[in-house]
Amino acid sequence: MQGLAVLFWTRHQGEAVATERSKKTTDADSADQSDIHQEQDPIILDLIEALDRVPDPCCILSGKNLSILDLGLINRIKRQGNSVEVGVTLTDTMCEFSHKIFADIEALADTVPGVAKVTVVPEPVPIWSTERLSERAAAMIKNDSSRFFRSWDLEKAGDQGQ
Repeated sequence: MQGLAVLFWTRHQGEAVATERSKKTTDADSADQSDIHQEQDPIILDLIEALDRVPDPCCILSGKNLSILDLGLINRIKRQGNSVEVGVTLTDTMCEFSHKIFADIEALADTVPGVAKVTVVPEPVPIWSTERLSERAAAMIKNDSSRFFRSWDLEKAGDQGQ
């Protein structure tokens, strides 16, 4: 059996964690299995804290104070010395605010000690889904009847196998 592992950063019970969801590609009926990893690198931990302060422009426009971490946009963080690469999957590949999100992430190099350069790598795969939302974001969005969130499959929002 082949599998597909998707790793992304979000919040789980108030803590920033990397969540890996493994899906068996040959068994459509098998349930997702989640594994939550705690980061140990203090510089990456500082960067994650800073990423949690980067607001998602669409959410701000809709009156929701949600960060890019709340939305589960961060796929991976790779540090080599004082340079960091951040993989990002947007909620929509045609996001009109991608330049703003990417610029805000790259600007974190000026605010996180030990980081001289942040490079953003757009990653259209894996495709973003509401399963990537933090519990906080899922709760805020599930109770929102605005047009902005209607296209999202909110039945799965925040369901992280708990």
